[in-house]
Amino acid sequence: KKVVGNDATYEAVDGDTVKVVFTADAGYTIFDSSVIEYEEIGEDKTIEGADLPLCLETPDYLSFTAVGGDVTISMKDGDEPLMLEWSFDKDASPEDWAEFDAIEGSNVVVAAGDTVYFRRQGADVADKLNCWNFVFETEGTVEADGNVMSLLDRTCVSKTVGKEAFWYLFSMCESLTTAPKLPATNLGMSCYTHMFDGCIALTNAPALPAKNLAEDCYSSMFGDCWSLTAAPALPATELAAGCYQYMFAGTSLTSAPELPATNLTENCYHGMF
Repeated sequence: KKVVGNDATYEAVDGDTVKVVFTADAGYTIFDSSVIEYEEIGEDKTIEGADLPLCLETPDYLSFTAVGGDVTISMKDGDEPLMLEWSFDKDASPEDWAEFDAIEGSNVVVAAGDTVYFRRQGADVADKLNCWNFVFETEGTVEADGNVMSLLDRTCVSKTVGKEAFWYLFSMCESLTTAPKLPATNLGMSCYTHMFDGCIALTNAPALPAKNLAEDCYSSMFGDCWSLTAAPALPATELAAGCYQYMFAGTSLTSAPELPATNLTENCYHGMF
């Protein structure tokens, strides 16, 4: 097995420490997310620690699948270096992931029917992408999947996005039909502003679990997504100025989501629909 799976034994020790027992005959490889290394298990092994730096399953990397034609993926508009890497095999060893240097004009060509995976390069965790936006050149369509947080944290553990973290990330990607997962619960100002603006083929909206919002966090997030007919649940009870303004302007929603907040803020729902 490439990555630790369900055959390992997990035991609580003294209420605080976790002990993980691996058996050699299961053929495990441990992915240590703290140093980004793989370690083959040649004999039975026990690891103890209150905060084990292990990924017990393959991280859910952001992925793009080419449908109905090849797609060339690049990025534009960023203002600082971008530390990303890509692979056609999500379980590839570290040396088999290729660097993606947006400043130098890196691109990836994905054949129709194939999937490419993206993750942050290195062990450090970022909180934003420095304004880089994806570009898809294709005669077909593109299906996104996986966790968008892999662009900031290759272990996909982080739930925090900073100011303008993913703003305009897929703006005007007219071939994009599905959205990746957005699991962050700690949001920064304008973190998702215009994220899918102009994605006219987008048919699904990702779940948005955050309950405490930040200023302009969802502003114009799905603007002019003509094909979008259903809104995600919006469970937030703590709003911020402009948090939902123009969020669904230009969509084709057939019903409105419930809005449970009872204390409103300046422009929180302005032009929302």
